[in-house]
Amino acid sequence: MLRKLSCNILAGGSSSRFGSYKALALLNNKFLIVHIIARLIPLIPDIVITVSNDKQEEMLKNAIKEFNVRVVIDKPLGIRAAIVGFYTGLIESRNEYVLQVACDMPNISVKCIEYMYRKSINHKYDAVIPKWNNHIEPLHAIYNREKTIKAVEEALYLDKRLDLRAVIDKIDRKIFIPIGGKCPKESFYNINYKHELPN
Repeated sequence: MLRKLSCNILAGGSSSRFGSYKALALLNNKFLIVHIIARLIPLIPDIVITVSNDKQEEMLKNAIKEFNVRVVIDKPLGIRAAIVGFYTGLIESRNEYVLQVACDMPNISVKCIEYMYRKSINHKYDAVIPKWNNHIEPLHAIYNREKTIKAVEEALYLDKRLDLRAVIDKIDRKIFIPIGGKCPKESFYNINYKHELPN
């Protein structure tokens, strides 16, 4: 158990490319989000799922009632962007570090999470973010809760920026780790369209 770690699974948004509520799409006869919860719940003592509205909250609570996780609605910031769920998850989390993940990554790697967590704890990094080429994975990364809340608020209210790169730029003690090895490529596979679901 990674006792200083919380997890925020972002399950809001409109799923416009997917065509229906993506978190509850079926993959191998299980909801997409269940694949993620089942991998993380033995590892992380505090799991929050952030959603955009009452309807998503109700659907999710009914679908995952067997799991001891919390479902919360995004803070009313007056904008629609991933940064809202990201921020809500930080606020609602109970531990010093927060793993931020998207609800459409069913192959998330426990080994990779443990590796990122050790980097955070042992070296006091405020963000551990996987990267390949010039592409970063901010929604498969670990953040110091308090430092990142401050970074989000500065990005939103001082810089008027909604992208997660603006948040990461404001975090001083960060490390980008290569994808591959302890963080295998398949862990970052995400599903954007229905045709990407295996038959």
